[in-house]
Amino acid sequence: MDTHGQSSGYSKISIQKYDEPRAYHTSYVSCNLCHGVFKNNGGHLGRHRKECKIHEEDLRDNEHPGATEITSKSDFDDAVIKYFTITAKPLYSLETQEFRELLVNFAKLGQKYRGDIDDSIVMKRGSSKALIDNTLTEKTEEIVDFVYKELGVSLTTPNLTRWMTSYTCASQVYEHLSKLIAQLNKFDDTIQDIIMDISSTDNRGLFEELDIIYKPLKECNAYFQKNSTVISEVLHVYLSLLDEVQEKCDHRLTTKNGRVLCKFALKAIKKQIDDLISAHYAAYYLNPAYKSIEILQGRLDDHQIAKNAKELVIHELERLDEELNKDSPLSPPPNAHSSSSSDSFITRRIKNVSYQPKSSLQSEMDLYHMDTMTSDPMYYWIESKKRFSRLYHIAEKLFSIPSSEADVERSFSQLKNVYAENRRSLDLAYIEKMMIVKQFEALDR
Repeated sequence: MDTHGQSSGYSKISIQKYDEPRAYHTSYVSCNLCHGVFKNNGGHLGRHRKECKIHEEDLRDNEHPGATEITSKSDFDDAVIKYFTITAKPLYSLETQEFRELLVNFAKLGQKYRGDIDDSIVMKRGSSKALIDNTLTEKTEEIVDFVYKELGVSLTTPNLTRWMTSYTCASQVYEHLSKLIAQLNKFDDTIQDIIMDISSTDNRGLFEELDIIYKPLKECNAYFQKNSTVISEVLHVYLSLLDEVQEKCDHRLTTKNGRVLCKFALKAIKKQIDDLISAHYAAYYLNPAYKSIEILQGRLDDHQIAKNAKELVIHELERLDEELNKDSPLSPPPNAHSSSSSDSFITRRIKNVSYQPKSSLQSEMDLYHMDTMTSDPMYYWIESKKRFSRLYHIAEKLFSIPSSEADVERSFSQLKNVYAENRRSLDLAYIEKMMIVKQFEALDR
C-alpha cells in the first residue's frame, strides 16, 4: 500500500484485476475515516471526504448512526451490528429514515437490483398517506411477473412500506432457486446475473441467518391472522416466541450477525409485551393450562420483563368482578308467600332450600388453584359455571373479546406492524372465526 495522500485523509492503494482477458492496474484510495475504497477521482473524493466528516461528527455528537452504504456481506454485518448495538432500537424503528435507508441498502445486496433502488425511492411520508416511488414498483413487478410467466413460480413483490414482503419474496426465491437455476437459459443476461448472485454461498448464508430469526416471527403473525385466537393465548404466544428467539441467541453455533438479529427481535417482542394490558394477564390466568401465577412470573423474570403478574391479574379480576356484580342484591329477596320471618325460615328449612351466601372472588380463586381438571378454556368455564360463578362471568367477558376488539386491537396491530407483510382484509370467513362470543353463547345453551 502506498501511503501517499494520508494527509488528505486517504491512503492510496493499487489493485490488480485478473477478471478481464488482460491484467490492468486501477488506482484506488482508501478513506481513513470510513475505510471505504474508491477510485482515485479528485472531485468524487472531495465530495466523499466532506460527507464522511459530517457523518462522523453526527455519530460522535448524537451517537446515532446513519445508514451505511452496503456492497458486501461483511458490510451488511458491520452495518447491522453498528446500527442495532449503538441505537438498540427495536423493530418499530422502521419509521426512522436511517432504518429505511438501511433496508434499501440491504435490498441492494440481497436482491441485486443493480442500483435501481436508491434512497430517493424509499417510502416518502405525505400529509395523509405513505407513497412509493413508481420506479421501484415497476422494477420489482417486472421481475416478479417475468418469473411467474416463465416458470409458474409466484413471488411476492417487495413493498418497502410492508417490509416483511422482502423476506417473503426472498423465501420464495430461495425455495425455488434450484428450479430457477435449472432454467437459467430462459432469462436474459441481467436476470441470469441476479439469479447467480443470490445463489452464491455468501448470499445463501445471509438468507439462512435471516430465515432462522424471521421464520418464527412470520409463523406467529400467521397464527394471529388465521385463527380465532382468544385473548388468553396472546401473552403465552409472546412469551413462547421470546423463548424461541432467546434459545437461538444463546446457541453456540449462532454467528455474530445472527446474535445481533436475535437481540433485535427480542427487544421488539418485549416492546409488544410492554404494551399488553392487565386484561391479557387475567385472561392468561383464566386459561386452566396457564393458571399458575408463579410460573408466569418466572417466565417474565427469565426475560427481565419488569411486570408484577400477580398484581396485574388480581387488579383486573377485582375490577371486572366489581363491575359485573355492582347491581347484584346484597341479600336474597324476601319470600313473597311467607306470612312472617319465622314461617319463611321454617319453610326454607323444611324444603331444604336455605339461602347459600355467595362465594367470594378469593375463595373461588383458591378452589380454582386446587382444581386439577384441564381442558380448552371455553369448555372448562362452561362446565365450571356453578362451581365458580364469579370467575365464570369474568372469563365469559374476557374470552368473548375477539382479536379485532378495540381493547386488544392495539397489541395485535402492533404485532402486525412488526411481522406482517400486509394487513389482512376482514372477509366473511375471518369474521366468523373471530366471533368467539357467539361460540361461547352456543356452548352455554
